[in-house]
Amino acid sequence: MDHFSSTEWKSASALKRKLHSISNCRECHVNHLLFQTQFPLKSNRLKGADPVATCTKEAGNLRKTTKAVKPSKKAIRDTAKSIYLEINEPFKNLYNVNLADAFTKVPETGLARAKTKVQKQKERRESARRFKNSAEEQWSKLDCDTMLGTRQSFKQRDLRRKSLYFESHEEAKIRTSKRKALEEAGLRKKKRHSPDPSSLDFDKAGLLQAVNEMNEGEKVRIN
Repeated sequence: MDHFSSTEWKSASALKRKLHSISNCRECHVNHLLFQTQFPLKSNRLKGADPVATCTKEAGNLRKTTKAVKPSKKAIRDTAKSIYLEINEPFKNLYNVNLADAFTKVPETGLARAKTKVQKQKERRESARRFKNSAEEQWSKLDCDTMLGTRQSFKQRDLRRKSLYFESHEEAKIRTSKRKALEEAGLRKKKRHSPDPSSLDFDKAGLLQAVNEMNEGEKVRIN
């Protein structure tokens, strides 16, 4: 009777009280089954000269035949949460750190701090970049075979690669530095963002004279 006494009920936390109900209490059926068997159900066999002995016998038979009910995940989670909430506050007041953070520093618990959404996205990008670099490294060893197998020229393959895959900031700097070195060595033609003046037909002398006659801050006007 001490297990189900009013003193035990009053000492229970508000969270534990919410888990119980007056009738068909699943919390008692899951976590207090052993004590429930001390109170057998009403039976016609509880009759005779010694009903107490009969009741004890029925309770013993019920404990042998009744199988323990597997607790639900919700019951396990709620119980663990209630234990954590009771211990965390005094632990935090004592060491100025949450109990969960302290557990992450204990290797035996096997716990780790949950990663944020930004950290997960960064890891996915890093994983994709490593796979891309590894794949391109393998493809570079079979570059000629790949080009001939797809009937693409080197230029077509390079354009397709750049349109389908991304490159990091460091890769872009390496690519541009290589092109600049080739341009300075005269092995590649420099890119122009405007047409070559020698290929255009206009009054070059008149434009030069107009520019020389301009005052500071004045804009060129074309009639």
